[in-house]
Amino acid sequence: MTRLRFLHAAAVLAGVAALFVSEPREAAPEGPPVSVPAVLNGCHLCHAEYVKEWADSYHGKAWTDEMYVAAKNATPKEKQATCNPCHAPNPTQGALGKAPTLRSKNQHEGVACIACHQIPSGKPDDIGTIVGPLPAEGMVKGHANKQDKTMGTDPRICISCHGTDKDHNQYDSWKGSQYEKDGESCQSCHMPEVKRAIYDKKGALPKDAHRHTMPGAHDPAMIRKAALIDALVAGGKLKVTVTNDGAGHNFPGGGEREVVLIVTVMGADGKEAAKYRETFDLRTKNNRIKPNEARVLEFEAKAATGTVKLKLLYKLLPEQDEAKAVVAAEKDVKF
Repeated sequence: MTRLRFLHAAAVLAGVAALFVSEPREAAPEGPPVSVPAVLNGCHLCHAEYVKEWADSYHGKAWTDEMYVAAKNATPKEKQATCNPCHAPNPTQGALGKAPTLRSKNQHEGVACIACHQIPSGKPDDIGTIVGPLPAEGMVKGHANKQDKTMGTDPRICISCHGTDKDHNQYDSWKGSQYEKDGESCQSCHMPEVKRAIYDKKGALPKDAHRHTMPGAHDPAMIRKAALIDALVAGGKLKVTVTNDGAGHNFPGGGEREVVLIVTVMGADGKEAAKYRETFDLRTKNNRIKPNEARVLEFEAKAATGTVKLKLLYKLLPEQDEAKAVVAAEKDVKF
């Protein structure tokens, strides 16, 4: 980068920082990013806010996350070949919806900016072009730009890694659901809209954009929005209802995740009368709860009066210590 271009980038970044200090955004800390890591293609020079969000997300940590590294090291090499590409993918533009190939460079960047935004092949003038939802002709020419208006709403950008493999397929259970019918895509929940300063020829002005935090299974706040639980006791029978009220796909979504329902019946004397467990997963029971489904389970109450204590745990792995699992929902029902 020439000194002139560097000074120009620095000046615009300063303008971005000043804008963010004066205009706080909902559910995000005020002020500019404190620390922005460098990325291979230099995206951090003009897109500091995006890079900060991405670096802190599990897309940014897809290759280096301790849980993934441990799982990879315990997996035979031939199996790793089917897992690794989605943790450090080559660009998917031009092959949206198809499983990606493994990137050989800068794998530590995980699902890097180029994975979703760069055109890797095709016409010579298109190679290396960055695709985004805003008009290309208005953008600063730091690189070639191409507009795709549907990028912030079309789930195809997600399908390559979340719709081509049984264990990580959230797309199929979203397809045909009420969420799809209502026009709520993957991005609606995982990349919510935000006003953000975007480079164009008029300067860094606030425009409609999308967060790149990509919250999901590792985000307790999102997990706690996914499900509701309730109970009813009648005629000696205990009916417990677990409703997938907030996940736009199966709950749990990933094949390695588990949701555990713990039901404890306390009699009027304060003593435990009965205790039950039910696990929802893909691998052992294939009984995950569909979007908007209310799953009813029936047990013996074993007490005439008392309290039903309900707890729903979300586990990232079957072997995860339940004391470290996220409590997705919790409720006490007197009867």
